[in-house]
Amino acid sequence: NNQEQVAFLEEEIITLMDDNGRSTVTLSLSQEQQQQPNTLPNSSNNNNDSHDTNFLSSLWKELPPSSILWLNAVAVIWGTQHPVIKMVVEDSDVAAFSLARFGLGAIIASPYTPGLSKLWKQKSDNHENDTQTTTTTTEEDSSNGNRSSTHSFIHAQEDEQIRIAWRWGIEMGLWMFLGYAFQAIGLAFTTAQRSGFLLYLNVKFVPFFARVLLGRQISIPTWISAFAALVGTALLAGGDGSVSPNVGDAWSIAAAAMSAMFILRLESASKAVTDSAQLNAACLWVVATLAFVWSIVVGA
Repeated sequence: NNQEQVAFLEEEIITLMDDNGRSTVTLSLSQEQQQQPNTLPNSSNNNNDSHDTNFLSSLWKELPPSSILWLNAVAVIWGTQHPVIKMVVEDSDVAAFSLARFGLGAIIASPYTPGLSKLWKQKSDNHENDTQTTTTTTEEDSSNGNRSSTHSFIHAQEDEQIRIAWRWGIEMGLWMFLGYAFQAIGLAFTTAQRSGFLLYLNVKFVPFFARVLLGRQISIPTWISAFAALVGTALLAGGDGSVSPNVGDAWSIAAAAMSAMFILRLESASKAVTDSAQLNAACLWVVATLAFVWSIVVGA
């Protein structure tokens, strides 16, 4: 509507200049403004609507992104594991519980197992090739040869990605198994509250391991914050002194060290394996396998 009004004014001004000369242009413009008294209020309303839209858009941008909300949800879920595992290990075998826990996780993540989709695809392709019979010419043979070379290159790349996924899955699965196994053993002897605080020493161990094992330079503020967090963890884990230090605390600290190694090595693993779902599935299968061996040894 505003554009139509501006176009109307321009046509009226040009007409007056052609008929009556330049001196009547100002008069015609003022008359046209008097005939359109609602133009400015409408423009003001449009500006207000635009301002409200911009405000809501800026407010949405200032809200925490979905990744932060998901991380907080994971933290809430993660915090419940210590009392739950404490209740479980009091009534069941630790090794059997670990096997059931990670065996179920591996089954759920099995569709993303590295190499599984390729295996099903190869079976499907072989079945199609067996059911199709065609007569080929020399040109078709040449085309099929080029296509075969391309497929061979693609298959080689897929095989390399699968190998890398399992290589890192085995290592990350080992650290994961040790961390959760030590945690479950520790909870059999210490309280869930103390185990939870001690397990989160993993964050303090990460810069230490990064400096000692990888030779990385750690800034002074990082060391200071890690030391302050260590002191706070010691005060919280000590509680009111009703529970004296025990062997479960040592297992919990060992679990924190294994968890720190998992965090430290996850940086390299996530860069090497492009599909995080495959890495997670490989880790769970390794943990489930190790838990199975552990349960056999304990049973024997």
